[in-house]
Amino acid sequence: MKARSPNSKNVKPQQHILGERETPYISTTKDYEIASPVYNRNRTPIVKIDLKKVTTEVIDFTNKDVIKFYLDNPKAIYNVLKDAEVLIKEKIVPEAIIKIIWPGT
Repeated sequence: MKARSPNSKNVKPQQHILGERETPYISTTKDYEIASPVYNRNRTPIVKIDLKKVTTEVIDFTNKDVIKFYLDNPKAIYNVLKDAEVLIKEKIVPEAIIKIIWPGT
């Protein structure tokens, strides 16, 4: 899996969180309920990821110190807390994908 713009160099994590689409980040969550069909309006598959096997930068916003380091916008902070957001930079290698859950299964 690749980010929409993996080669974008001047996009900060906060810009991605606030809705910038052409970024080198992939949004993920640690909360299955957020990824589940209830919230998954696009009906896309849910991918369970082993973060230890991700080979690029992982920014885990479930850690308060990480939030303080990367974010200063109240809306961005609200978004990451609400979504248990974890950003993965550029790509998710196949070896990090544990399971794919298709809608309706």
